[in-house]
Amino acid sequence: MGTVLNGMPHAAGESVLIVGAGGVGLSAVIGAAAVGAYPIIVADIDDQKLDKARELGATHTINSKLVDLVTQVLEITETGVHWAIEAIGREETITAAVTALRPRGTAFVIGLGNPNTDIRFPLNQAVQQEKTIRGSLYGSSNLSVQIPQILRMYLAGKLPLDAMLGNSFALDEINEAFDDLSGGGAGRAVILMT
Repeated sequence: MGTVLNGMPHAAGESVLIVGAGGVGLSAVIGAAAVGAYPIIVADIDDQKLDKARELGATHTINSKLVDLVTQVLEITETGVHWAIEAIGREETITAAVTALRPRGTAFVIGLGNPNTDIRFPLNQAVQQEKTIRGSLYGSSNLSVQIPQILRMYLAGKLPLDAMLGNSFALDEINEAFDDLSGGGAGRAVILMT
């Protein structure tokens, strides 16, 4: 969410692609909806996560296991997206996010993967189309400022954070919660400390 609020706060009416619908990607969906981005396109390989993305504000979803991500983005937007957020940290998904940009678009890489991962894309996309790639660690946030801002937005009814929650587990079920997380469950697992 911080990447959206800090990196593209004036994205109202501009197109956004979010690659990866885990907890980080879903937070970006909520942020994109909060700033009025349109369309908000989310890609993942898990239909359950894509359903959750639609619930949180995605206007279009793409199961990139079944269809080509870039082709689908171009069908939706014709020219590519203004903004892309890659929330997985894999070379092929970063490349797809950059390729799906329109000229002068910006891709934020926020997914942390293997530290030896290299990213590559055609030089002419950088030069002739003036595409930009930016990293964003924790949304490039000043947490002492950003967390209260997000809480105020939530309390004002602007952020559907409750809808992002997945399954709940008692503290003695923490292993099951980790299994749920590892299995790719939609939403964020909650541990009840009672």
